[in-house]
Amino acid sequence: MKIALGQLSATEDKRRNLQVLSELARDAAADGADVVVFPEEAMYAAASPDAGLAATSETLDGPFVSELSTLAAELGLTVIAGMHETALGEAHRAYNTIVVVEASGSVSSYRKLHLFDALGHRESDRFLQGEGSRLTLDIGGIRLGVLNCYDIRFPELARLLIDDGAEVLVVCASWVDGPLKEDHWETLLRARAIENTCWVAAADQALDTTVGRSMLIDPMGVVRCSLGEERDMLLAGEVDPARTAAVREALPSIRNRRFVVIDAVAPLAAAEPAAS
Repeated sequence: MKIALGQLSATEDKRRNLQVLSELARDAAADGADVVVFPEEAMYAAASPDAGLAATSETLDGPFVSELSTLAAELGLTVIAGMHETALGEAHRAYNTIVVVEASGSVSSYRKLHLFDALGHRESDRFLQGEGSRLTLDIGGIRLGVLNCYDIRFPELARLLIDDGAEVLVVCASWVDGPLKEDHWETLLRARAIENTCWVAAADQALDTTVGRSMLIDPMGVVRCSLGEERDMLLAGEVDPARTAAVREALPSIRNRRFVVIDAVAPLAAAEPAAS
């Protein structure tokens, strides 16, 4: 399988974002990609972190997903991208959703489970927390599991996706820059690959406030290809299931483990530190 990663610099102009996304998807298809992955918030990136998102959000049958469906069918590939999904009854907030559109017309989605309420940010002021449903899908005989940005700090979610059969973890992100954040980005991505002996395909936004550095990592944690701070750029790499099988045979950490992750979602309040 060839996976292409589109490193966008999304803006508040949804038409512009879709145009760039479409151009990169066409480049991916021309290069023989089976899947093209775009970042979190590929549809629309608010200039202000305080911006209400309900007015600019869309449903899963709205213009953004409809355009992706047309594009995927025309190009014969799977398109994965981040959007703001309308939440009924919400005046200001939306769901931070990753949508997967296959060439067949099938549409699936994942609403971000872990909202980035950390390091001075309050993502929950703009987004609703996902309800707990994970997303895996089979493309060309290889199963992909989907993660959204802050999710990579929670290894139990990645492990559940592996238990669901994922051989590739797809990460769509808008990874905010800051002290040590670039190191965290690569370290966490490589850790998820190493501990799960799986591929990791991560597409990040390239903005003034994000780190870029989209990359494809193999099951031994080797970065096979990567971008720097380039904007609206594409890279592509091969995911080889034989490499996955060989690594898992030589390093059977999944088989050797003594503990399992229980499929249960704790309420958001349960993760808050107790007052002292």
